[in-house]
Amino acid sequence: MAASTPPSTTIHELEAFCPGCPEPGEVTAFLDTQGFTLGFTMGAVPAHDRNVAPLPAQFHYERDDGLCIIYLAGRDTSMSGEHFPAHQSRFWASAGAESAAFDRITRALAVRWGFTWQRAAQDGARPAPRAYVA
Repeated sequence: MAASTPPSTTIHELEAFCPGCPEPGEVTAFLDTQGFTLGFTMGAVPAHDRNVAPLPAQFHYERDDGLCIIYLAGRDTSMSGEHFPAHQSRFWASAGAESAAFDRITRALAVRWGFTWQRAAQDGARPAPRAYVA
């Protein structure tokens, strides 16, 4: 699967369904080399009944220029019945003040973990994913 990133001139939010599930420490170490700090984490939330899907552990990374990456360390399940592609983990990227940095970092993530970015719901490409605590 070829890694790609759409141009960021009009895209400010990207999402990706990753075929693997990198260890959170590996993602943290990689993003640290790109100037990110881990600003928020939340452990996995198991399903309490059949009507509520489990939520994988999540990790929110940020940079001083406003660029943000969210990593879900596990399979995500749609709450609205939408069909998600096969995946083992999921990423989101929000552009900051530096479009060149956004392009460089999203490309590096895609190459490192073998996924393709797509426009996120906030940019109008897909129905909104379920809300995550931030």
